[in-house]
Amino acid sequence: MDPLALSVDLIRDLADRLGQRWFVPRRVFHAAVDSLEALLSRNRRRARTLHLLRSCMPQPVTSTLDLEVNRAFGDYVACNAAFRLELGRLRSAVAEYVAHGSDKKPLNILLAAPPGSGKSFLVNELATEFPASAFMEYYIPSLRSREDVTDILRVISSARMLRMAPVVPFVLLDEIDGMVSGQRVFDDLLAPMWEGRYFDGRRKEPLGKSVFFFAGSGLLQPPTLDVVLGPASAGVPYHQFATRWVEKAREGLKKTSIEKLPDFVDRMDLLVCIPPLHPLISDTPVATEVAILIWFMIEKYHGRLERVEKSAAWALMRLLAESPSRRAAESAAFMSQTPADGCFRFAHLPEKTRDEHSTDPLVQTLHNTYYERQPRAAGVAPS
Repeated sequence: MDPLALSVDLIRDLADRLGQRWFVPRRVFHAAVDSLEALLSRNRRRARTLHLLRSCMPQPVTSTLDLEVNRAFGDYVACNAAFRLELGRLRSAVAEYVAHGSDKKPLNILLAAPPGSGKSFLVNELATEFPASAFMEYYIPSLRSREDVTDILRVISSARMLRMAPVVPFVLLDEIDGMVSGQRVFDDLLAPMWEGRYFDGRRKEPLGKSVFFFAGSGLLQPPTLDVVLGPASAGVPYHQFATRWVEKAREGLKKTSIEKLPDFVDRMDLLVCIPPLHPLISDTPVATEVAILIWFMIEKYHGRLERVEKSAAWALMRLLAESPSRRAAESAAFMSQTPADGCFRFAHLPEKTRDEHSTDPLVQTLHNTYYERQPRAAGVAPS
């Protein structure tokens, strides 16, 4: 039996016995039980992901990956067809706004995802689809005072004329629920989001056509497995997961004590739920998506590849599966050596990553086996 599950059962039994004998309130033990159950749930899900990836690692010497069909835009990969369709709607809405939207009001988009889920990468890759765009990113908790918010709006406004032709700023405001000088900044953004104007001193200045992306792990209920599915182990397809998240988020919004948060969320034109990469999202081919994600993660720092050794891919996959954030895998890819021949091998990984995974039997089995880029058919243009 799982020792963690046994610990939970023991605490529950102890709570019952003490409650019956000495009238100790069970609520004294609830926090410990809840924490242990949450940890147990996360560990089981992590183990399930690793087991799935391990069982799906292809054994042939070479396996081809179609790197084009699963692109949502730029190098952003989404093998879940329903989520890719949602991203297609996002791209269409942005394209319509950039081409025909009023410059008197920005387009406001809320990205719902845990920290480290690739939100910056998503917005940056979406911006590459629009030549007239300029990507900007601000981390709200790093601001020194609320006057810095006005400085940001001033930069966004002036960015439209930085080139010979006007540009449309694509602005990611991350951790928008963070505190600045002990206060939240929702108040400072409500007017710009709705009217497209902001106060610069006593003057009301136009913001101009802009696309705002907002993200905040404490803004609404995050779309994690624990929040959306609870302890349930049955998988659901993406559209059900996203629908359940919206319901949870709206319930939480009714109970929030954060001033101005309902007004802030009400000004959103789009809500985009980025799902966790996990087999409980039942219509996601997790092994394929993770392999392609790893490929693009390496290419991001080391240029175009033709092959990736599966042992190197598996080491990075484990880093992805063992954390809800992509940062550990991103860091390992960044710190790796750049191959000279377009083939990324286990030997190119950082020494620490190699040491941590060199004794893994699967790593040893996968040495000298490769993922290869699927050749594009003649006359077929990139998607």
